[in-house]
Amino acid sequence: MFALYNKPRTIISCLNIINSKLRFLDNVSRTITNASPKIENPEIGSKNHSFTVSYLINNHGLSPQVAISNSKRVKFESLDKPESVVALFRDHGFSDSQISNIISKCPQLLTYNPKVTLLPKLKFFFSIGASSDDVASKPYILDRSLDKRLVPFHDSCKSMFLSDKQIFNILRKHGSYILGIPRVSDNPNVKLLKEVGVGMRYIGQIIYRKPRFMNINHDRFKTVVYELLEMKFDPSRAHFVAALSVRLAMSNLTWAHKIEVYKRWGWTEHEIMSAFRQNPICMSLSEENIMSGMDFLVNKMGFQSMTIAKRPVALTYSLKSRLIPRCSVIKVLQMKGLISEDLSLLSLSILMITDQSFVNRFIIKYKKQLPQLLNAYQSKLGILELGES
Repeated sequence: MFALYNKPRTIISCLNIINSKLRFLDNVSRTITNASPKIENPEIGSKNHSFTVSYLINNHGLSPQVAISNSKRVKFESLDKPESVVALFRDHGFSDSQISNIISKCPQLLTYNPKVTLLPKLKFFFSIGASSDDVASKPYILDRSLDKRLVPFHDSCKSMFLSDKQIFNILRKHGSYILGIPRVSDNPNVKLLKEVGVGMRYIGQIIYRKPRFMNINHDRFKTVVYELLEMKFDPSRAHFVAALSVRLAMSNLTWAHKIEVYKRWGWTEHEIMSAFRQNPICMSLSEENIMSGMDFLVNKMGFQSMTIAKRPVALTYSLKSRLIPRCSVIKVLQMKGLISEDLSLLSLSILMITDQSFVNRFIIKYKKQLPQLLNAYQSKLGILELGES
């Protein structure tokens, strides 16, 4: 009796579960339909679109999201063209993961003629020392014209004494915008540098280290160049290139602020410009680094502010890894009576000599009296404690 009484309830319960699952599946179907990209002409496009998406997912492991996104940029009806492109990459040493990365970032390459369009570019990049991994990491370089972009850029850079490796690094890191004017010598900023006497080798170094400078507004670029010439920078020397990099990297407002920071330490504008000519990097330091470096050297170590103005390179050294450890060693030697000179009288040269020279002159020399000093100096810890023991 109990089983018969509960049978209708069991059937009803099962029906409820079935209905619930059907509603769930219907919701999932609606979600997928709504998430799918709209095709303007389903009768024409849906088949090709679906084929492309399936190929990208099944053959190259792209996620559905990436495959759908890429299918908006490229479509094909058969495997002939994409598979011939893939075969070309495999024949030239590209792994499946590298090929997937190339296709993920530049799916349009699958529609190119492998022998006519892609092969010459691969040969070009391999000829200048690039590896398959180099090309796969930045596949957009394969989307640039060989004759109109890549070769002219390469030849122009070679005239500026850049190596093939350097040229490829520029292309790999900055090719998306620097190929706008493939012949670097035609760039108006490069032309100006040549006109004022900057050597081709130095121009090449600017392009290698700061290629974005080639895209700086020409009027601003010209203003900075002539500003440096008025400061008596010699355009034929490396300091001009360094100063140009520093000055172009900051706005006029930031430049004026840096001048005010140095003035707080009693430097005149003439002394600041003199320091900049001697070591352009001193003007690229942050306000915090300038203040902490000057505070340590002047207030804690007793150097005259004007002494640092004459040797601004001291401020470019790391406070924690060079200035404090070296000055601490000198303090310990003074505390132990091993040297009598005051730190400020030793000159800033103790901060500028090579590490090995400093160790030989101020640590190895006193190894018998202070055998622990070398270990303390190398670890940058507990140096002053040796003077107190």
